[in-house]
Amino acid sequence: MSSNIRPSILLRPKKPSPDPSNTSVFIHTAGSARLEYEREQQSLEKKRQQRAQREHVRGQELWGDKQDKAELAARARAEHDRFIASRREVAERERADAMRVQQEALQREEQSRRAEQARIEAKKAYLAQLRDENNRLAEQRRAAAAAEHQQDQARMKQHYQESTFLDRFGRHAY
Repeated sequence: MSSNIRPSILLRPKKPSPDPSNTSVFIHTAGSARLEYEREQQSLEKKRQQRAQREHVRGQELWGDKQDKAELAARARAEHDRFIASRREVAERERADAMRVQQEALQREEQSRRAEQARIEAKKAYLAQLRDENNRLAEQRRAAAAAEHQQDQARMKQHYQESTFLDRFGRHAY
């Protein structure tokens, strides 16, 4: 019953990560603490720069002179135009993909229609050949039966001609 209970993950030994950027299991040493501090400082500096850039842009939008506002408007228009162009490209690509898929579907449908038509034609040709073969064999059987009947008639006629009155009527002849 104790085999069903798993030991707590907290009781497992800590393993150092081979990747220094992975801080999920971090063993604090003097060198690693310095690296961690430097990473934190770089992250904070990056956030400060982004915040300062946003504040600068907002300040120009609100209190800048006409030239700054015109530059921001031009930048916004350019960004909007790039966005519209990318949307058009995506729409064009989607349209081209849809057309390609539709063409492929039509080609597959045409191929399956041709294959079905070829199968039907082959079946018709096979059945016609089978019918002709059966008719030929039936005609051969009729011809063989007619020939056998003629031979029987010829044998009977020959036997009749070769036989005597007694052979024909036997002892009842008199």
